[in-house]
Amino acid sequence: MAEIVYLLRLFSHALGCLLIGILIGCLGLHPVVRSFIGLPVDAVDQAFQAEVAFGRACPGQESAARHWGWVADPGPAPVTSPVKPGDIPGAINATVTQIGERLWRLIRPWLMLVGIRGTALTAMVVSALPLVLAVWLLGRRRSYLLFRRGLPATNAQRRAWVSLAGLVMLALGILISAPVAAPLTPWLLPTVVIGTALLYPIRAATAARI
Repeated sequence: MAEIVYLLRLFSHALGCLLIGILIGCLGLHPVVRSFIGLPVDAVDQAFQAEVAFGRACPGQESAARHWGWVADPGPAPVTSPVKPGDIPGAINATVTQIGERLWRLIRPWLMLVGIRGTALTAMVVSALPLVLAVWLLGRRRSYLLFRRGLPATNAQRRAWVSLAGLVMLALGILISAPVAAPLTPWLLPTVVIGTALLYPIRAATAARI
């Protein structure tokens, strides 16, 4: 039971670092940040088209790429009826609707970009679950061996490995949300592999009996 609680704590830490990375990546949506970094005005659209092109080039991913391309199309702008003179509630509702529609059209391509990369990341993580379990059990065995030899790892070593894993999750969040006009999906796989490999020293540096 204690090990399950420890796994949940690690998961919450990793999820927090991932969300922070996504927030850092979404800063590229601001015009000032884009001009400072050197990103074009339509960086989000270029990034999405690059991901869709990469998906079409992968075997068996053509249908998924077509689906994402169709979802990203916002379609024509809705036609709003004119507001009658003196209709203050109608004018307020029309203004709020227009602001919401403009905001949605602004962030929709970025949400689709995060969606296509997040879907690829989820597929990688799910397929790597047996490897994650094997690495975790190997780290547990290593922890028991160190305990029997009287050479258990220190808390400082465990915190160092956990911090390094947090940086990997931070990089994953940036890779998911950064509006870079290049396919970043291929970089997700080696990052997931590195994060999985870090589970071994994390578990080995944890107490044998949590």
